[in-house]
Amino acid sequence: MTKNFHFQNPELFQKIKTISNPARFKILELTQEKELNVTEIGKNLKITYKRCSEYIKKLEKLKMISKIKKGKNVYIRSRVGLNCKSISFLKE
Repeated sequence: MTKNFHFQNPELFQKIKTISNPARFKILELTQEKELNVTEIGKNLKITYKRCSEYIKKLEKLKMISKIKKGKNVYIRSRVGLNCKSISFLKE
């Protein structure tokens, strides 16, 4: 049975739902302090390039990561602050 909840902040709900996926959460963790490209992230998570790209697209859609182009490479950087007491979503 599916319930239709009406949230005061549906965007926040979507962000929390998105980071509840372990791989997407790990991508945010990995890119907190350093920029990594899709290949590096995929190797770290032991997932395919395609799967990693799908996770990154979802995070990008919700503005939870930044993409930085350096030459031919595109690097990913988290826009979400994670620590044991809080999660902060950086504003645009």
